Amino acid sequence: RLDILVNNAGAIKGGDFLKTPDEEWLHGWSLKLLGYIRMAREILPHMQRQGGGRIINVVGAAARNPSMTYMMGGTANAALINFTKALADLGARSNVLVTAVSPGPVKTERWDNLARQQALAVGRDVETYVKEQNAGMPLGRIALPEEVADLVCFLASERAKFLTGITITVDGGSTRGVYL
Repeated sequence: RLDILVNNAGAIKGGDFLKTPDEEWLHGWSLKLLGYIRMAREILPHMQRQGGGRIINVVGAAARNPSMTYMMGGTANAALINFTKALADLGARSNVLVTAVSPGPVKTERWDNLARQQALAVGRDVETYVKEQNAGMPLGRIALPEEVADLVCFLASERAKFLTGITITVDGGSTRGVYL
């Protein structure tokens, strides 16, 4: 029995759009976008046969917050939000619930590496860049990994049995849009 699939791959590089070759775009999209698609294609039929399950896609907030230094990741994440909604429609009749968690920056080794790349791309030193990022957050800091994990655990639980086709942003209020 397979009840839960959490798709989580986040190694798409940031950088200068004009200096990023097609091969890097293809690698990033293959890792994240196609990786999630391949996993869902493999797992969905099993969940449908057993009468239900949860697929939770971790989709970076760059999907809704375009950045000139993170276009590869932003476009892959935007596509994954669309994919999440369409897959939710496909799975609903079999009680396969598909949701997405969309974290903003999270204090991980990956974030540290990405901050270095983005600081270089905009000509700032890393320490200044990180301070500016934290200062721009409504709660004055970026998320901790366990704060994102708590939401994933909730979505995998029975308490979330009427949630499907949605994306929940976990960014401490930093997204500046209103979604209807």
